[in-house]
Amino acid sequence: MPHVLEIKGGELLTPFNVFDVMDAVEDYMGTDIRQYLEEYLEGVESDAEEITDDEITDHYKQVLLNIRDETEEVLRLMEKPRMDRKAIRETLNLIVKMIGREK
Repeated sequence: MPHVLEIKGGELLTPFNVFDVMDAVEDYMGTDIRQYLEEYLEGVESDAEEITDDEITDHYKQVLLNIRDETEEVLRLMEKPRMDRKAIRETLNLIVKMIGREK
């Protein structure tokens, strides 16, 4: 939905997207200012993508570590002379839940 913006001097501008705003910046402030803003915004967007990618990578590493730990617990339970099937089932259900949350 477009917003009505008041430009200095009382003139109204109704931009429908960011490109309309950038056109107004160019019209009122010049091409250099528009290019500066575009370059700045591209850098901000790139930084945000890097942070997001790093957070996602860290999250999945932690999930895999948790699954590994639980799998090792199942293996430990299975090595006992008397297997505790209930404990094994509970641990496997926990692994299934961890995987299910990631879908």
